[in-house]
Amino acid sequence: MIFEKQDYQEECVSNIISVLFGYDFKQNSINTLHSNLNSFYKTSPMPELKLSDKRNLDILMETGTGKTFTYLKTIYELNKQYNVNKFIIFVPRKAIREGVLQNIELTSDYFMQEYDKRLVKYTYEGKNSLNAIQHHYLKNEEELSVLVLTNSSIDKEPNKETGKEKNILRQYRDGLFGAESILKSIQQLNPVIFIDEPHLLKGEAFTRVFEEFDSLYFRFGATFPNEEQHKLSNMIYSLDSISSFKNYLVKKIRVNTIITHDSRLKVNTATKKEIELLYFQDGEEKKGKVKLQEDIGQITGLSEYNGVHVVNVDNKAVYLSNNTELNNTTTYVLPDDEIRLMIKQTIEIHFEKEERFFIKGVKTLSLFFIPNIADFRSDTPKIKTIFEEEYKQIRTQVLLNTTNEEYKKYLERDFDEEGQLAVHQGYFSGDRGSLDDKATEGIDLILSDKERLLSLNTPLRFIFSVWALQEGWDNPNVFQICKLSQTSADISRRQQIGRGLRICVNQEGKRLTYNYLDENEIDFYYYNTLDVIVSGQEKNFIEEIQNEINLNSFIRTGDTLTQDYFKTIGLNESQSNRLEILLEDNNIIKLEDNKFIVLSPILEFIKDNKDKVLTCKIDEPLFAKLCFQLNNYSDREIVENANKKLKTIAIRQDKLALFRELWELINRKAKIVYKDIKEDQIIDSIISLFNQENIPEIHSENIVKEYNAKTDTIENKDVKDLGKIEFLQKESYKKFVMNFAKDERLPLTFVLKLFNKLDKTKIQNNPRESKIRLKAIIKDSIHQNILQSVHYSLESEVKITSLQNKDGSYKTELKYTDIGHYPSNENAPQHFLFDKVVFDSKIEKKATLDDPQNIDGQSITVFAKLPKISIPTPYKHYNPDFAYLLNLKSGKTLFLVVETKGYNKESDIPEEEKMKIKYAEKFFDQLQKETPSNIEVVFKKRINKIELTDLLRDIKG
Repeated sequence: MIFEKQDYQEECVSNIISVLFGYDFKQNSINTLHSNLNSFYKTSPMPELKLSDKRNLDILMETGTGKTFTYLKTIYELNKQYNVNKFIIFVPRKAIREGVLQNIELTSDYFMQEYDKRLVKYTYEGKNSLNAIQHHYLKNEEELSVLVLTNSSIDKEPNKETGKEKNILRQYRDGLFGAESILKSIQQLNPVIFIDEPHLLKGEAFTRVFEEFDSLYFRFGATFPNEEQHKLSNMIYSLDSISSFKNYLVKKIRVNTIITHDSRLKVNTATKKEIELLYFQDGEEKKGKVKLQEDIGQITGLSEYNGVHVVNVDNKAVYLSNNTELNNTTTYVLPDDEIRLMIKQTIEIHFEKEERFFIKGVKTLSLFFIPNIADFRSDTPKIKTIFEEEYKQIRTQVLLNTTNEEYKKYLERDFDEEGQLAVHQGYFSGDRGSLDDKATEGIDLILSDKERLLSLNTPLRFIFSVWALQEGWDNPNVFQICKLSQTSADISRRQQIGRGLRICVNQEGKRLTYNYLDENEIDFYYYNTLDVIVSGQEKNFIEEIQNEINLNSFIRTGDTLTQDYFKTIGLNESQSNRLEILLEDNNIIKLEDNKFIVLSPILEFIKDNKDKVLTCKIDEPLFAKLCFQLNNYSDREIVENANKKLKTIAIRQDKLALFRELWELINRKAKIVYKDIKEDQIIDSIISLFNQENIPEIHSENIVKEYNAKTDTIENKDVKDLGKIEFLQKESYKKFVMNFAKDERLPLTFVLKLFNKLDKTKIQNNPRESKIRLKAIIKDSIHQNILQSVHYSLESEVKITSLQNKDGSYKTELKYTDIGHYPSNENAPQHFLFDKVVFDSKIEKKATLDDPQNIDGQSITVFAKLPKISIPTPYKHYNPDFAYLLNLKSGKTLFLVVETKGYNKESDIPEEEKMKIKYAEKFFDQLQKETPSNIEVVFKKRINKIELTDLLRDIKG
């Protein structure tokens, strides 16, 4: 596996180190922790959460984003920065413990290169492991080591009959550590503790024993408990579900629902007076309410239920007039024919991806959750038998149809030497010691040998489990999850799909990230989509996943809002109702199926109509909070309904014939080339800015406190200044410089030149603060000074985008979401490339509908809102909004590319967007140089008030 520095992981660890600056790990003062947190919150955009009365620091990180890697890096960094040597990791299950131990092993070489140290791991597995804990973990104080424990290692209750401890770690033994237990000796080490999956480590027994620790502890989790005493608090980093998706850090989820006659109509809730039905229409699950004797067909639109009505309701079923009944409980058992359909669909999706991904060296895995162990391990394993029958049949067709000889050879390894299918294996709780060698090898592959499982040399790629594979097990190359059993009460849908959310890796262990794929969204989701196959009998599956994601996020996503959305971000009921009416009246949202469909950008409307919003009894601070929340709102769907027929827009083929030349011109592959970078000028700029920074020296203090019995408070009695803290001596300053170059991935020669001229006293006063400020100055200075050095090398090859199929041929229609977020009912002008208007902002919609076709004798032949083309820049990839093809009076052809911004003036454009636009201007300048003389390429910015005629006025044809 290849491990890379990820910005979000670096930010998380940086926050931790920042908050603990000056913290005494021996005293573990809650007052100091609160003081540090309050200082941190003043400069951090963290959501507002209460401080707890415990010594916890909480990190919210979505499943699949490298949570374990991040807290392992934190261990190394705490050792490096604050000389902390002893750590404990608590996990809720043995399977998770195995995963953590495997991660420590896998990352050992990487961290050795980064920190010149290895983390020594210990674990408790009964009496045989006590010797290592006793003689190494406890006695070798200078050793960087971690003890990985399950909660059951410490929380087993004493035997009721004898009163003796069941748990060896808690037993008191004379002669071992005096009269102390091993656990007490561990506690006295004052180790820093990490809790993995905190929502599963909240039991009364564990909490009682854990509170005996007097240590600082971190809680790393994607989900936190709801109980008041365990709620998310003291949060110092948040990467929630929606943020992860918004930043392309996890796979997209696509739900494929298998709809049969039995699942076409279901009961959601039922009383004697009214029944809420769930039914499928055009691939979407909808809700409808009926009373006794009402025609179900008329209400649902399902023709087979015309004339059918409800005649009776009880706790078990809803009885219909056609002598059928609908299950009125949450339980269901899938019939064999539906199980077969779902398995077949999963294998077909698997093969469709597998051949495509094989070319890129990416192995495809599928995961099945089944009802019973006997369905896979018994004399008559029903699901295993169905799988083998369907797999062999589909595989035969794939071998006949594929032309890829290497892929054929890959499939030839599907059978072992005995002629048995070798592509599938299961893991179930209790799978130890009683199985044959073949099954045991498969279990070891699934649980412990991730690298071999990901190898194309290993035929195993279909995994079966009940619920043994939960938190702690996942795999980056799980692309399909087939759910053949209903969800148990204590397992969420989000936990289930979390097994396959990680970004996939190739045979070299390289992650196919958004950056690795040149920030091409189409390519990213081509490889990073998780298909979930569920039965139509699953009630509200998509809705429940979306709700769980929203509940575990501080922002929202998608093209719908719940009816209580505005209440969740701070509006009371009256304010919320007034705002909803205002938005409905202006066609921004509309109520449908108990939720609001978003028709137009909400934030844009609210900012443009502040006076109207304030009449909804919303004051200035609440207005600012509303804007902040909506600014973080992501309009992309995390969960895609594969059954839903998305609206499409037609590509006008006559316009495409004219537009193709422009499209293929601006959509050429490009590389950035740096020429004549003035390094000394950049260094001088950085030095000038940094040396002006005020970074005061830090003094240590001795604070004397006394307990006042009268007031029952601890009072500060005296504070003594112990003088300036000397952070960096000669040798450690050199190490600081070397680490800075390494951490920031900057050339060492550049960093050495820079530090030779910097004011060293500022760094010695406060290395941590100096590093933060210097990083920001370097980033800005490099971009400001490097602009003139950026050049583009253009290739002849045209990138594939949403306008084209994978073979490069052009489509006749495409999903409206490939162009923009909001579809409009208005027909587009005849010279528009598409037959319908799709927009992302009000200014885009206005530009599409209202711009003239003829301007001062110059005719716009065709124009289009552009799909993403991703022009590379040193900052981020850039995507312009519109392109126009004009015939000029001179006879030349003008290709005008326009960046359309909804700001009132140019100074309102955020700095990040300005930088991308500046680099884009360099790209189009180079494009013009390599374009035939009869074609002119021009790039322009269009701010809110600027008309198209104003843009064309200074273009001389």
